[in-house]
Amino acid sequence: MKNYQDFCNTISQQLFEIINKQGSLLSWHKNWESRGSQALPVGIKGTYHGANLFHLLFVQFKQGFQSNEWLTFNQIKQQGGQVKKGAKSQKVFFWKLNLKTENKEAQQEKNQETLKKPTPIFKLYSVFNLEQTTLEKTETITLPTPCTTIEEFIKHLKVEVAHYGNKAFYESQEDAIILPKPELFHSQENYYATLLHELVHWTGNPNRVPRDCFVDYSKNLEARAKEELIAEIGAVFLAMHFGLKAELENHASYVQSWKQLLSEKDILQATHKAAQIFEWLIGQGE
Repeated sequence: MKNYQDFCNTISQQLFEIINKQGSLLSWHKNWESRGSQALPVGIKGTYHGANLFHLLFVQFKQGFQSNEWLTFNQIKQQGGQVKKGAKSQKVFFWKLNLKTENKEAQQEKNQETLKKPTPIFKLYSVFNLEQTTLEKTETITLPTPCTTIEEFIKHLKVEVAHYGNKAFYESQEDAIILPKPELFHSQENYYATLLHELVHWTGNPNRVPRDCFVDYSKNLEARAKEELIAEIGAVFLAMHFGLKAELENHASYVQSWKQLLSEKDILQATHKAAQIFEWLIGQGE
């Protein structure tokens, strides 16, 4: 992995590897039989952000790491530990603003104005899972929230939820989530999974986490595919946060749309937005 496009390709491959085997991301989470930690990946400064969150979560599952803690080589060394022989690192990325100096000719040839133009630079760094080091395993680190149940969380967010019919959707004009009655679901867990999926759509309101794909949801298939991908990834993060083992019911599959209509960069952006929404929701619950 050398550049941004490589990272885009990596996220897309990971996502479709899961979907091709499990049918959906929430089914993957429900059927997770790996020894890997299902807790969201964290570093020294807390939970990872954006697509890095999904990437390291996938690696925990794929390689069976029991810890959700990730450290750089220097962080391991500073704590008196070492990287175990043969351990391979994982790449995570960030954007750094570089102030590029430019000279602009003024109206008079003798006068020049020096401008500093910020340009984003793609940066990679390597991290190791705690299990790949000689450091002792710590307790699983999770994001703090006073809401211990999904019911409390929904109530704290003041989300309007109505139960009727046989379809699950977010009604933007009424700003309400519409769900079938809980007893119509195969399990209470599946009811909550559907609720969390629609909760991510709920954040598309202009006063919450606005995004173009939410606004254009009914206008074109590409926007719909991207918004549904955001909702499914966001629901996975929320399900893992609350320890929920479930899958969506009465949910149309947009897998083929994701593959056919979205580029690798679109998928990475959707993954990043889902993580942003997850963090916003948890932040509102504090």
